[in-house]
Amino acid sequence: MARIFLSFFNGIQCEDDENVMPAFYEAFCNGLKQNGNDVFVVMHLYWGKNLGKAPALLLKEIKNFNPDLIILFNNAFYDLSKDFDCPIVVYGVDSPLYYSNKECLKKNPQRYTIFELQEASAETLRQDFNIPAENIHILPFFTEIRAENKEFKRNICFIGTKFGNNVQNCINRFMIGKPNDALKNEYITLIQKVRENPFIDEDKLLEDVHSIKLIKCFDKKDIIMSLSTYQRLQTLDAVSDLGLEIWGTSNWASDNFGLPYLNLCYNSEQVYSILHNQEIYNTSRIGISISHLQAKEGFPWRILDIMASNACLVTDYHKSFEKYFPKLKLPCYGNQFEAREVCSKLLKDEAWRRDIVLQSQEIVNKNYRFENTLKKIEDCLGFNLHSKQEGSLKISDINRWLMPNINENESCRKVDIKLLSLHNKYRFKVWKHLDKKLRKKGII
Repeated sequence: MARIFLSFFNGIQCEDDENVMPAFYEAFCNGLKQNGNDVFVVMHLYWGKNLGKAPALLLKEIKNFNPDLIILFNNAFYDLSKDFDCPIVVYGVDSPLYYSNKECLKKNPQRYTIFELQEASAETLRQDFNIPAENIHILPFFTEIRAENKEFKRNICFIGTKFGNNVQNCINRFMIGKPNDALKNEYITLIQKVRENPFIDEDKLLEDVHSIKLIKCFDKKDIIMSLSTYQRLQTLDAVSDLGLEIWGTSNWASDNFGLPYLNLCYNSEQVYSILHNQEIYNTSRIGISISHLQAKEGFPWRILDIMASNACLVTDYHKSFEKYFPKLKLPCYGNQFEAREVCSKLLKDEAWRRDIVLQSQEIVNKNYRFENTLKKIEDCLGFNLHSKQEGSLKISDINRWLMPNINENESCRKVDIKLLSLHNKYRFKVWKHLDKKLRKKGII
């Protein structure tokens, strides 16, 4: 048995239950508990922010728990490196591009053990963060979705964010400045380089660029998000008339991205848990996946979720498929036209669809359950995380929407008080009052 502290970004807001979390984290937390560990979780809304020192009350709560192991997904938490002697794991679920507190990792690279999904991320960590190679471990995702024989309700499902929003990005700012053709062509060349290698160092990318105007209007993260959004919209629109239904962030409905049929595919029902995802995939003939640009080798959670269900996976290609599923011929596509063609063929050939489903389920059940991942974590850390004793799961009652302190040089997400329950509206008002007083006294 071990005492394990976990923290991660959780964008799900549910008025009825503030402790809900995405299916991956639900499976991770419950899996640790079921194997006899005591788990303490803090969830928050600070994605990609550089957080400072932990507030005193929160730090006290963690110290009272006295963890044997700390796991920070995407390093999205306060810097605990000097407050605890136990191992600290940074578990990458997106990419090092989106880690929080990058400078903490760079200043003390020996302090952390890194679990990542793809070798490209490991290379970035070695080169840009100076993390020792022996501290980096490639750890594939897992799933706890289970296949159930249910009546199909739709042909194709997609569960995921739209990416981006309707605000101006760096490309818009560049074009507002009325650049000449030469500058536009140079900008296009830079975009193509990012598309080919999202992990390219931005300074190196811009080292031969002489136009201040272009440099000021170029943001690699912005470009990656724009390309990812473009790819996702194109692909889903191509299959929107084949019986597609989408779940995810509300901007699938609210944003005007010029694809009216795609807007109409959105289902506003909130989906986040294992059971939610399991129900949707098991009642869909096809589960489609369109990844973020930086997922060149590794792949998103939904790949294994779909493979574990009765839906047939249709996906963009990832190099890791050859490593993890060498004998499985997944229906992959290279562009939106191929995605439509593959989906159309599968919908007309049930025998082929069913054969892929059964092979996928067999592979997941053998190699990609939480038990498989837990064993790899134990091997990497030299920790025994199995026990016959009953474990426990505690979620901090320091409300995750109101995590009290953030580096003042960073802007944090504003709380929309209208989305909070009556109980949390009261807590929010109390927190605002106390936060103001404590800051004046220099306590936080």
